Amino acid sequence: MPLNLAQNPLSSLKIGESNVLKGIVGINEIYPNETDITAAAFTNAGSTIANTGGNESYVVSGEVGATFSLQGSAGATPPSGTQTLAVSPTTYQVAIGDQSAVCGSVQRNPTVTIAAQGTSVFNPVNLQTTSSVIQSAGPSYTSNATVVNISVTNSVRQTITVGSQLRWAAGSVFNVSFSFTTANNSAISSVVLQNNLGSTQTASDNGIVPQTWSSGADPSNLIWSSGNASLDGITSGSALFTMDGSAPSIASFVCSLILTNKDCFQASQTTNSATLFP
Repeated sequence: MPLNLAQNPLSSLKIGESNVLKGIVGINEIYPNETDITAAAFTNAGSTIANTGGNESYVVSGEVGATFSLQGSAGATPPSGTQTLAVSPTTYQVAIGDQSAVCGSVQRNPTVTIAAQGTSVFNPVNLQTTSSVIQSAGPSYTSNATVVNISVTNSVRQTITVGSQLRWAAGSVFNVSFSFTTANNSAISSVVLQNNLGSTQTASDNGIVPQTWSSGADPSNLIWSSGNASLDGITSGSALFTMDGSAPSIASFVCSLILTNKDCFQASQTTNSATLFP
């Protein structure tokens, strides 16, 4: 028990002109005014816990009145602020974050570090101040194996000669179709159909089951997006491109299947069409 003057611990104690180094009554040290922290650790330190996390018990022992703070890392969140031992030992609940739905999250070691505050000290002085548990990894990524096929045909051919080079001209019409397979169609985020015909053109959607082409998209970059409706189950689509201007020397298209990390499926696939010359 510390020796106080009113409510304040004594900062020094003398007998005559000599400093008192230590004061003991019976078996209790009453001076100097230090309170000991003798132990601090998870009750299951070093053991493995589920990736779902939850509350884990952390126990601090020492003299009543000892003050300290707890700092968490790697997913551990202990009580904040300065803590004071009212009884010894005292059990604190440390929240461990849930990583059961965090794709690619690795095994980690949620850790709590204790720091003495005020006149409190560690006894022994080399007391282990950190304590950890082992949290299992979250779900790993699964490759969403994809195959994308794209074909293009020229149904209306218009050409123009620029210098000595033959080029595609306004009025040319291209029919583009694509199909694909994936390991998990529900992870599809969007299908993008790009071309090199320039922006001065019109394009019409010939259908992608069960969803139509997202309205308002740039004709040079057709996008079927899950922003309007689910793309679950789609396997193919097509579009019709009619040139209104520009004069490219070749016509080519790119189909990109863009996938989210839904259910930890991760992949993307891009396939180029054959190049069409005028």
